[in-house]
Amino acid sequence: MLGLLVAQIEDENNLRLLNHVVRVSTRLARMLYLYATQEGKPTPSGLFLRMPFSQYDLALMLGARRETVNVSLMELEGAGLLRRCGREVWLDERKMLTHFEAEGATYRVFHHDLARALA
Repeated sequence: MLGLLVAQIEDENNLRLLNHVVRVSTRLARMLYLYATQEGKPTPSGLFLRMPFSQYDLALMLGARRETVNVSLMELEGAGLLRRCGREVWLDERKMLTHFEAEGATYRVFHHDLARALA
């Protein structure tokens, strides 16, 4: 029981640190990637995700302004990490994972995903 509590506290501290150190665009990419791995569908064009969240919702989850989320989405799209058409989003998994590695944002991203993407 005590071990579980310590693990939860450590997990929360790691997430807090990640939120203070990593740029909003990377945190947004990470959030979308983690959500897509649970709810999205693999396609030849990338991980497909129908966005259930508005930019305002994403901003609230990230602790950012809606305008910052909008700029971050455009930045991620410009870098080729994702492609959007309305609420439909395709994530380039390989580019996403490489980006997380470069930005030091691999916390909670599965190691086998990283190894596959970086191989």
